[in-house]
Amino acid sequence: MVAGKNMTEESYEQLLERALKNMPQTKTDGERFVVPKPEIMIEGKTTIFRNFFEIVEVIRRDPDHFLAYLLRELGTPGEIKEKRVIFKSKISPQILSERIDTYVNTYVICPECGRPDTKLVKEDRIWMLECEACGAKAPVTASKSAKPKSEKMELRAGEIYEFKIEEMGKKGDGVARIPPYIIYIYGAKAPGEIVRARVTKVSGTIVFANRV
Repeated sequence: MVAGKNMTEESYEQLLERALKNMPQTKTDGERFVVPKPEIMIEGKTTIFRNFFEIVEVIRRDPDHFLAYLLRELGTPGEIKEKRVIFKSKISPQILSERIDTYVNTYVICPECGRPDTKLVKEDRIWMLECEACGAKAPVTASKSAKPKSEKMELRAGEIYEFKIEEMGKKGDGVARIPPYIIYIYGAKAPGEIVRARVTKVSGTIVFANRV
């Protein structure tokens, strides 16, 4: 099992029950299948994937299978801990989103009708997708993704990130650091707090952001 050893059995079982046993019914034509964007926070040399189980519930897949795929494709160790996933390296939101999209297209979306109403089953060591909407059944063809350069994270103007304030600047802005960046966050209040902020400007390694 990929799950972290420090996580209590009770909390993990509760999450599994919600994600697997209480799966939603087959979607009607009027419903949209929308996978939430990953919510991450960089803390030191690790990346915290905060809404992992929210995504698991939407795609209706086993958490261990989903996590094992992400760890393999991202080329990093990680674990489930306190209802979140902790990656042992820095992963950008863009890279993580791309890997999640690839997983969904490979292990969730029916290749015949394009709907997400599928079950993932294993037959003779081969993963099969069974579609509850059109009845199709096909072997999974896993696609190979390029390994990300996880040691470098790119911050982009207009995007929202979570930052941990390390100190307060002379002008009252919070200061966070994600090498090679130094981020000045307007609206931060004190060192040690974790804030969500939208990047307004990136000038080399100097970044400005506003708390949201």
